[in-house]
Amino acid sequence: MKTVLRILIVEDSEDDSLLVLRQIKKGGYYIEYERVETSDKMKVAIEQNTWDIILSDYHLPHFNGLDALWILKESGVDIPFIIISGAIGEDTAVEAMKAGANDYIMKNNMHRLLPAIERELRECKNRTERKHLEQKQKETEALKITEDKFKILISDLHVGVLLVNAAGEIVIINNTALELFELTENQISGKYAIPTEWEINFEDGYKFQGFPELFQKVMTTHIPIRNYILSVYRPKKGNRIWLFADAVPEFDSNGELYQVVWTFIDRTERKNAVDALRESEDRYRRLVELSPDGIAIHQQGKIVYINTEGIKQFGAQNLHEIIGKPILDLVHPDYRDAVVQRIGKTLDGLYAPYTEEKFVKLDGTVFDAEVTAIPSVYEGKPATQVVVHDITERKLVEAEIKFKNQELIKLNAEKDKFFSIIAHDLRSPFSGLLGLTEIMVEKTPSYPIDKIQSLAVTMRDSATNLFRLLENLLHWARQQQGLIPYNPELISLSLAVNESMVMVIESAKNKEIEITYDIPENIHILADSNMLQTIIRNLASNAIKFTPKGGKIYLQAKTTHDNNVVISIKDTGIGMDSALINNLFKLDVSTNREGTEGETSTGLGLLLCKEFIEKHGGKIWVESQEADLSSGKVGGTTFYFTLKT
Repeated sequence: MKTVLRILIVEDSEDDSLLVLRQIKKGGYYIEYERVETSDKMKVAIEQNTWDIILSDYHLPHFNGLDALWILKESGVDIPFIIISGAIGEDTAVEAMKAGANDYIMKNNMHRLLPAIERELRECKNRTERKHLEQKQKETEALKITEDKFKILISDLHVGVLLVNAAGEIVIINNTALELFELTENQISGKYAIPTEWEINFEDGYKFQGFPELFQKVMTTHIPIRNYILSVYRPKKGNRIWLFADAVPEFDSNGELYQVVWTFIDRTERKNAVDALRESEDRYRRLVELSPDGIAIHQQGKIVYINTEGIKQFGAQNLHEIIGKPILDLVHPDYRDAVVQRIGKTLDGLYAPYTEEKFVKLDGTVFDAEVTAIPSVYEGKPATQVVVHDITERKLVEAEIKFKNQELIKLNAEKDKFFSIIAHDLRSPFSGLLGLTEIMVEKTPSYPIDKIQSLAVTMRDSATNLFRLLENLLHWARQQQGLIPYNPELISLSLAVNESMVMVIESAKNKEIEITYDIPENIHILADSNMLQTIIRNLASNAIKFTPKGGKIYLQAKTTHDNNVVISIKDTGIGMDSALINNLFKLDVSTNREGTEGETSTGLGLLLCKEFIEKHGGKIWVESQEADLSSGKVGGTTFYFTLKT
């Protein structure tokens, strides 16, 4: 097989180049070559390719052989350089040799070229081998010096160091490592294994089989082992320590692995502290997860942690719906500026006291909460921990209490006014009754019998009105206290109306008032009989009271499509204006007025009717047109109320 010879030819003549190549091929070489004729092309050829030898003409149009030699020297590449020239003086040839040319050949003496090339190739090979041996020797000496310095350097390090050679033998171990493993250098040097009584385990509990196992792993993969955590039982002291172990492969100049450097750092205190911290964090996390308040951590404006209660508070189905969400998206717009300020305080290490704010659930629902924020650290970076206590229910209760208090204040005021009205209404009939009795006591002996009878009738009417007032007042008071029993039953409406009207028929006859009924006998209602009769009796009595003699009263009942019954009591009386109608059912406004025959009225009966009707789940309302006697305009009032069938 022919030897390949790579030649860079510096020549401007293609013919002269071919002449040179023919001469070289006589030696049986396979030639690869490139011809250049400028300095720039020569520089590129040297940089981009590998050459066995350079053959250069001395005289070139743009530069000469010495220039070419200088370009080779600048490149730093060791390539034999031979000058070939047709006309070169002896002085020039000597100058070229002094400059570093390996030889010069005259073109008329080409038989010298091939031996010169082969000689220079041998010399170049020898130079390369010598340089390699010298470099190897220097590396060996440097390695020895380095090892000596290394031993001195590591001897008193606080890090345990152990060197294992390519054969797996322990060759160096420093004092710290000996102390950690409770060994002497004689016990460990040259060994392949660690004594079994050490009971070395990995952090996950896997039993450590010895350094050869891990050494083989490093040898095979050439990848360092970092931060192995080993648990070592030391039999002499009877304790266990924790070590951070690293194994780093080292390679020689040829890229061959020649040793593995082990380092051991005692991290027992740190490991114990980390375990204690982890246990504390686990306890804290369990407490946080069991907290009745929502607890979240946000970092750079986004939620990175939230507990179970927090997930519920914001209406999320799971953790992933809320992690990574901007915290301000969950804050009501009215409170966002305050939250931004609070975040700034916590990042400055300040605690934010409890304050009330509004938050927004994922579905847009707003809820009230008490919130506090404290500085925190999450995964080694500053963060803010927020505790959210939902006070929506409390707010509703507080609002309800406030409303009830306002209602109570209003009701008490109404009752005070009401009792003032009742006291006035009671005082008037009592005064009249007392006056009549005084007249009878003083004047009876001198009064004729018809006069005495008239006084007696007046006293009876006054006593009757007073009794009705007291009876209504008693009923209303008992109703307010919840002392009147409510016993609804299915009863005939027509029968209940007839029974109620018995007590007011006489008053209607005295005023010549006609009463007609349109109460279908098939209507049955669910009602308390006593309350219903009180309602009908009071409304009918009012109709009689405010209807002039010869008037009419009409009682009617109709069923509705929603299973209700509308009962109406209509009269042809004096009617009411809008102001009186608006105040009829107000406790603190006096609506009393005299009937058409001077009958007394307090309005208490209507209040009692309203209470009883609403107790049945019904409602009451009134329509009225005021009469004008001067113009002959007919008036009248109709009271409506509903009951359930």
